[in-house]
Amino acid sequence: MKRHASAVVTVAFVVLMAVVAFGGLQAVNVHYSAVFDGEQTTGQRVVFRFDDNAVPGTEEQSSDVVTGRASIRLDPLNAGSRSLNVVVPSVFAKLDHLSVDVQINGRHLYNVTTVSASRMRQISDGDSTRYVLDEGQMTAIHHASERKSEVKIFLLCILAIAYAISILRMTVLRFLPKYVYVVGVVVALLIGGFLANLWLVKEPLVASTAYSYTNARSIQQQSQYEIRQSFTAQRKVICSISFPVALNPSIAPDDTGNENYGKVYQDEHTFVDSYALTLKDSDGKVLYSAILSPAMLNEDRSKIVIEPDITVSRGQELSVDLRKTSQHGSPLLFRVASVTNGDDIAAATTSDLDGSQDGDRLVLSVGYEGFPYQLVITCIVLLSIAVLLVNLMLSGSSRMGRHVVIAVDYCLACLYSIGQFIIYGRYVEGFPDEPTHISYIAYLAKTGSKIPDFADMGLYSSNSHDTFDLSRSLELNYLGHPPLYYHIMRVLSGMHIDGDIAVFDLNRMRIISFLIGFIGILVMFYMGFSRIPKMPILHLLFAAMIISPPNVIYTISGVSNDSLALFGVSVFVLGMLRFIEQRYDFLTYVIIASGVSIALLAKLTAGMMVLLVSAFVIIYVICTGAAKQAVLRPQFAATMPIYALPAAYFGYILHKYHTLQPNYQTLDFVQYAHSAHYVGIDNRAEMGVWEYVNHFFDGFFIFWHSLSGHVWIPEPDYPIYAIDRIGVMAILLVPLCIFLMKRSRMRNYLTLLAAGIYCTMLYQLYKIFKEFNNYGQLGANSSRYYCCAIAIFAIIVVWMIMTVFPAKSDDAGAGPSGTHSSVIPVFPGNRLSMAGIVVCAVMVIVLVFDGFVYSVLMQTSAIPGFITV
Repeated sequence: MKRHASAVVTVAFVVLMAVVAFGGLQAVNVHYSAVFDGEQTTGQRVVFRFDDNAVPGTEEQSSDVVTGRASIRLDPLNAGSRSLNVVVPSVFAKLDHLSVDVQINGRHLYNVTTVSASRMRQISDGDSTRYVLDEGQMTAIHHASERKSEVKIFLLCILAIAYAISILRMTVLRFLPKYVYVVGVVVALLIGGFLANLWLVKEPLVASTAYSYTNARSIQQQSQYEIRQSFTAQRKVICSISFPVALNPSIAPDDTGNENYGKVYQDEHTFVDSYALTLKDSDGKVLYSAILSPAMLNEDRSKIVIEPDITVSRGQELSVDLRKTSQHGSPLLFRVASVTNGDDIAAATTSDLDGSQDGDRLVLSVGYEGFPYQLVITCIVLLSIAVLLVNLMLSGSSRMGRHVVIAVDYCLACLYSIGQFIIYGRYVEGFPDEPTHISYIAYLAKTGSKIPDFADMGLYSSNSHDTFDLSRSLELNYLGHPPLYYHIMRVLSGMHIDGDIAVFDLNRMRIISFLIGFIGILVMFYMGFSRIPKMPILHLLFAAMIISPPNVIYTISGVSNDSLALFGVSVFVLGMLRFIEQRYDFLTYVIIASGVSIALLAKLTAGMMVLLVSAFVIIYVICTGAAKQAVLRPQFAATMPIYALPAAYFGYILHKYHTLQPNYQTLDFVQYAHSAHYVGIDNRAEMGVWEYVNHFFDGFFIFWHSLSGHVWIPEPDYPIYAIDRIGVMAILLVPLCIFLMKRSRMRNYLTLLAAGIYCTMLYQLYKIFKEFNNYGQLGANSSRYYCCAIAIFAIIVVWMIMTVFPAKSDDAGAGPSGTHSSVIPVFPGNRLSMAGIVVCAVMVIVLVFDGFVYSVLMQTSAIPGFITV
């Protein structure tokens, strides 16, 4: 039996799947659609009359005809009906066929069956026509619905998955340890469930036009009128067109007990007055037509929304005809207005509309097919899985093969970073303090000063997307950062001054700023490639940790000194790794000095981190007696001139402003006290120390797993260990465990690197708590300031994994041996246990989801840039 276990399991599953496949299961989400030949029936109401059932009144279902089609969702009470009469109130209507489909929330999944009208019995009853399906036809429809039941498809998928899990364990993957296989199955099921939700539950994105209407007024006319509004299609697929309306009076369609109900509705499906709407192309071809019904109202009854779902040519001229065809009242108040950006929407043509004015437009918004986030996410997930499998399968290949895989990993991470940059710049924007940074650059370009007079530098108003008016300062520029980044941008960005106008190319400035930070990422990838043992999975994890926290790429995608801070700290970490490896040569000290100087002259937070780390390391080598060998060397002394530039700058600033970083408070406290940054004592929040600590870390953690900028992205209020953030949160918090690990030379050095970061965080907490009490400020608790030190977090995590999960000599999961090196390696050993490989693989998958996917792509419906054209 054991010898043929796989065959037995296969036969058992085949039999079970055959029973399910050929058996009948309940049909769910079934829709009947009467499809007509021509447009004559648009606006007519079609009745689907079934046999009497247990609940009187439910045997009839009805629907208005929209663009030649009337659809109902089949009531399960009518599912067993032995006959069906499709009643059309027009002897001129010609039914083409009856379509039976499975649909969910307007989304067509698949067709069940179709019955041609030629096979139905046609009976004329005065002003209506009945198309009759007999018992045999209805029985065939019921059987087809059960054979193609959505429940059946779901069960077959479950059985197929169960069979795959069983047969893979018994054949191809039988040599894997049980815990490894279980973890793999759980991860695969979670990914499959995520993708199913993505495509079957999440809605595609719709991007709407953003016309700027002015002088809007409601049409309260009771008599008949017509408005024809043309517009230019801005994308190929039109998903919806919405019209702001007011109900007169505002009553819900199901509020039948309201005394004013009859002023708005005839019943739940019909307004008192009739409004016909037609969408045509420039040749007059009808693309969509319908009689407006209460079902088209949105949830708060403020808009009428139609969903034509049609494909047109971009730039094609289209027109919407709205006709009030009766005069029983004025239940729907549409709006007309003028527009300020009406290049794509011409003035409307009206007929019999009282009070119409030249230049009036019908107020509407067109929804086009939006950013294909579902497809993008699916491609990212599937490509990540493929890359992960390649890394796992080739971990035991030749040295050259492993080098190629690792190099490809880093190249793909670079491409992923560039892709994020493009999406951030095209759709997200809202970069932190970007206008303030550009104002700083413009001030330097205008004055030509090497060190700005911070008290004279303003936040300038923008005349357009690419110009600033330097004669109009909105307020004092609160950025007191050192000027190195801004001088680099001034030289490279191409900004020029025309009188009092600063002219620049914002996209060029963003590209240059991104490239500065991207070079820092390349430096980090070089550190990983040159020092992590040549196990591809470790390098894949390292690269994922570098680019997964969303603010790493987001903050360098806009104009911000975070780009230079990332580069400077990365250079510093490279120098520290060489120092830890006991490469006490001139190059090492030059790299360290350059990193320290760049970080200090980029951003004080980054400078404080590198200074603390440097101080801790110097104290450590002195205490261990290695000062003579490591610090008191001529090579180190030769780099002192590099430190002179930041020392001179901060000496000058300290002498002039009596602080290392001038800010709004120190430059002009009176103006600051009257600005939005200051909160008066009467309006100031009141918190105890512990309450404020909680407030600080709530925001601190939020801004680590979500974007920190001027675009608000709502995320579920889950704990930090929720599946959509646990990966990126681990990058921030797991390095704390380094303090608990067994002491060793490398552990001590990595502890000093971590201590520099966490001490800076504590100083940030102290500083902003002081500012909160003095000035009422509740901000400045962002964790994005520490993205520049992401290399330290990633190095510590990789080192801890290699320390906790070392390979045994007989471990089947051990990776290949590395080559001997004369320097002291940063990472212990060169092989990883099977458990360590599993941990790395799971972390890679989690980081793929927790980073850009969950933080941005899954939130596209809440980001203005994705939902506006």
